[in-house]
Amino acid sequence: MHIRAHWLAGLVLGCTAMVAVAQDKDAGYGAGQASAVQAELKERLSGATFIGTYLRDGSPYVMEFGADGQLRDNRQRSGRWWINEKGEYCREWTSGPHSGSASCLEILVHGARMALYSGNERLMDGELKR
Repeated sequence: MHIRAHWLAGLVLGCTAMVAVAQDKDAGYGAGQASAVQAELKERLSGATFIGTYLRDGSPYVMEFGADGQLRDNRQRSGRWWINEKGEYCREWTSGPHSGSASCLEILVHGARMALYSGNERLMDGELKR
């Protein structure tokens, strides 16, 4: 399996490097390789709780990734989550002010550390807890 890994020094406080587990757009994936990346990321998130910071406003942010694909956050929103064929974390809110909206974000992980990006903008960073 061909996985692109980025080492980003100083990305998160207390963490000197972070690895991106994402599709290598230059090499491309066959169906089996894409499925393996999806499975690995789904396993990491399934049943975990993200505890971190929403960087646009600096507020604490918590998301619970249900093993059944359900998603809840500390802002009284719920929805569903999945990993798409590109290895991106996707969510669709089913309650709250963003109900009906879906988006996919690049996910960067290293051990228990995680960051979410929209394009070049880092939106959240924190830890995954079980």
